[in-house]
Parts: sequence; C-alpha cells; structure tokens
Amino acid sequence: MRIFMVTIAFVLLLLTDLALVPDAALAPYGVTAYLAFLPKATALVAGLLFVAVIMNRPKAPAAETQAPAPPANQADAEVVHFLALLQDKGRLVDFLMGDVSAYSD
Repeated sequence: MRIFMVTIAFVLLLLTDLALVPDAALAPYGVTAYLAFLPKATALVAGLLFVAVIMNRPKAPAAETQAPAPPANQADAEVVHFLALLQDKGRLVDFLMGDVSAYSD
C-alpha cells in the first residue's frame, strides 16, 4: 500500500509540474490538446491519494481494552484504607483535623 501511495504522490507531482509549463513550450511536441484534461487528471489523482491515505490509517483500539471501573463499595474501601495508612504512618488526619485558630499565622 505504501508503494502505491508513493507512486500516486509522484504522479500528482508530475501533473502539477506539467501545469506550470507554458503552452508555447509544449507546442512543438503536439501535447497542447491534452492540457485541457490536466485539471481533471490532477483532481482525480489527488482524490486517489486522499482515499489511499484514509484507507491506510491505523484502526482505533477496541473499547473493551479499557479497565472497568471498580464497584462503589470497593472504591470506598480503598479510600478508607488509604486514609488509615496516612493515619498510621504520619498522623496526617490528626493534623488536618486539628484546630488551627490558636495559631497567629
């Protein structure tokens, strides 16, 4: 698929470069009659490249790969356990619940 996309991009580049060449420079080669089809051909090749890029996008991961949310009772138990750890190790809950009005600042 990648080789196909590179080939289409190269053809699109050649078509846009051909559009920049003046008509008088192409007259000796007898290709001026084909220049009327140049915008349509460029649009067609650009559309093919767009479709190829869209089809080559990586697919989105399935929604089932996400971890399910824990039940409400388990979440409450985890919060209580975490607060118990803080209470046991650093007495943080006592400090947070203490009266701070006695301090000046």
